[in-house]
Amino acid sequence: SGMLGFTGLTEHDAVAFSILSVREGGPAAKAGLRRSDLVVAVDDQLLDPGSLAAGTAWFDRGHEAALGRAIERALAGRRNRLQLRVLRDGSEKTLSLTLPLAKGTRPGDLDRRIRQDVTTWVASNQKKNGAWPKNFVNSSIAGLALLATRDRDHAEAIRKLADRQLDKNPQARDTKGFSFWEIAFQGIFLCEYYLASGDKRALKWIEDAIQWLPSTTHECKWGMQAFGHSPKGLPYGEKALIAPCAHLLVFEALAERCGVESGVWEHIRPYVVHSWADPAKGGHGGMGYNAAAKDEREFWSRSGLVALALHLRDHEPAMKTALTAFMVGRHPWLLNSHAYGEPGGALGLIALRVTSPTDFARIWELWRWRFLNAWEPGYGLRYSSAHMGAPYMGEEEIMNPSYALLFGVMDEGLVLAGAAPKRWLPR
Repeated sequence: SGMLGFTGLTEHDAVAFSILSVREGGPAAKAGLRRSDLVVAVDDQLLDPGSLAAGTAWFDRGHEAALGRAIERALAGRRNRLQLRVLRDGSEKTLSLTLPLAKGTRPGDLDRRIRQDVTTWVASNQKKNGAWPKNFVNSSIAGLALLATRDRDHAEAIRKLADRQLDKNPQARDTKGFSFWEIAFQGIFLCEYYLASGDKRALKWIEDAIQWLPSTTHECKWGMQAFGHSPKGLPYGEKALIAPCAHLLVFEALAERCGVESGVWEHIRPYVVHSWADPAKGGHGGMGYNAAAKDEREFWSRSGLVALALHLRDHEPAMKTALTAFMVGRHPWLLNSHAYGEPGGALGLIALRVTSPTDFARIWELWRWRFLNAWEPGYGLRYSSAHMGAPYMGEEEIMNPSYALLFGVMDEGLVLAGAAPKRWLPR
């Protein structure tokens, strides 16, 4: 908990969670919480058996949710204190924690402050070489978050990242490893960067990538062209991958906003349609590996990204509507986005904010507890383990850029969020 100042370990079906560490000077430390304390109740409410499985059980009564909602209730009641009941050395103690917020602060008033903190985190954590810590993708997300502010104070940082990416990865076709994720995120960043700056180097990179991408697909087991992790081939017995495809479709849609002609969508459309569980045919409406996929637990971010691409292209309205409805109905699985956890949750929320602002506003209210719990005022968001994937993209290193980007999208600061293209970066 960033707000309360400790890290804890919760176990599946347990009715308590243990304290792993206490942040010096934080609310928990000041209240006397110690490492190895066992928390059994929050504000006199005994903890339910905690679920670690993604879904409604975790969302409704998981221990992270119990803490977040207790913070939310305290603020809604204009209180800045809550109590933890702990077991220590065979005895029970009740500790009173003071939230690091003024008494009378309302939950909804804090969105602006959280946004300021995560944006400051992004601006303060750029490395000297122009990148951000941990992962290439994180840098693109951080750069997009700064672009979304349309604040000239960030112009140097944005240009520094663009220079690094164009130097480190001068052509999409030379990208190594699981390359389509890097290509998609670099492409999305460079599209928004080009629209803000007019930098012809970025446009050349975008044009080359878009012209090359249709040549990188392979025939999948269902007899249609599809993307894998990279141009090398298709994994999982030639079953193909919708996840990198979804990211690439957002890149392509933005490339068209840059004036670049593309045939990626037309080339890959049969596979996308095949992967969509069409409600008119008895499907759940989400975007899976194939239309017969019945497992609805991993489809949050890929459904959102395809819906976002369709929205930007103004294509396939029935598919976009169904994908959006699927996301709304399955939002408790937000942190189970395939292989990601985060930034998958943030990417899905970004897509939902663009495709259906009304639905997004309702879902955001339902999830505010998570951000109140994760937020350390004056720092930003603290990471908590997602349901799927490992923190190979970092912890705070992915949380803060991802949600800084979401806040920028909420302010419609990017073309992908509905803003009109505008050359605002100084030359």
